[in-house]
Amino acid sequence: MAATKESPIIFYDLASQKNTPWSPNTYKTRLALIHKGLPFRVEYISYPDIAPLMKKLGAPPGSPNSSKFPYTVPVIADPSPEPEGKPIYVSDSWEIAQYLERTYPPPQYPTLFPYGAIAANRAMATALGRTAYNALADLAIALIGTNHVLDERGHEYFMRTREEMFGKPLVEVVKEEEPKWSTEIRSAWATAGKLLDANGPMDQVGPFVMGKHISNADFLIAGLVLWLRCGEGSEGHRWKELLEWDGGRWGEIWKAVEEMETRSTEV
Repeated sequence: MAATKESPIIFYDLASQKNTPWSPNTYKTRLALIHKGLPFRVEYISYPDIAPLMKKLGAPPGSPNSSKFPYTVPVIADPSPEPEGKPIYVSDSWEIAQYLERTYPPPQYPTLFPYGAIAANRAMATALGRTAYNALADLAIALIGTNHVLDERGHEYFMRTREEMFGKPLVEVVKEEEPKWSTEIRSAWATAGKLLDANGPMDQVGPFVMGKHISNADFLIAGLVLWLRCGEGSEGHRWKELLEWDGGRWGEIWKAVEEMETRSTEV
């Protein structure tokens, strides 16, 4: 049966001190659910609880090839089409997006992939990942840690595992990444912007990856903006500057996402 307010999709997200969205990976799934108009309930999970809970639920690993972190979020539990049946668990934001598009297809539900261009959307998301995401990731991770965004247990886990990953304290990572903001990071986002400029003039064809129609790939961009804003705080300067880069393209995408959030289907 389709998800309803009485029996919504369960969306497993990462806990924080405020239990509000902050992770770029889970935010893509949140936006996909809202865009589709699907009722969902959020269950926030602290980092050290992800693997035990997912194993208990029988959810598949989101990163099965990872030796360190095979169990990840986002994960959704879609109500079973059979009365009293077990929910359908889907892991990984890309797998979730495809599942939602198949299970709740257009035109009955808004599409995540305009023009049916799933492969093109995936290719653009990959390109954005190699440019915008990769350039920003180290700074965003370090800011999330040093500014204690997460819940207490999640924070301890995050600091320990990420400092082990970097081989240094996260405060040092912030210091190393800060000078790159107006150089390497800015350049990587400009490269991403040039990819989208191929669509044509933004004022004529729209700011989104697929032109005038928002799509799943745009949710990756929104997730990066959210990640940075949560890491440095709403009064920070970097995320506000980013919105103005590349002719204001990223700001236009963020504005559309903020409008989507006013229509949230979270129950």
